[in-house]
Amino acid sequence: MARNAIPRYRLLISERSVIVNKIDKFELNLYKQNLNNSPPINLEQKFLKEYKDMGFSLYQANDQLTEWKEVKLNQNNEVQKNPCN
Repeated sequence: MARNAIPRYRLLISERSVIVNKIDKFELNLYKQNLNNSPPINLEQKFLKEYKDMGFSLYQANDQLTEWKEVKLNQNNEVQKNPCN
């Protein structure tokens, strides 16, 4: 194994840990909001806003997994669902 491969491997583990920690905090905040009887939360919108800079994409499928829609935010930060056909 090349010497420079080891630091990159450690970096990937570190990046994964940061992402997992962010998702854990995100879920905890949603849980706390629901406990406080806050207005209903648009989970799609909240997820897309929180992780917009992390390279995630969100898709919605029907029960048969035959139709898919890409879920993203439009310019007004409203949820937009576009068919993937």
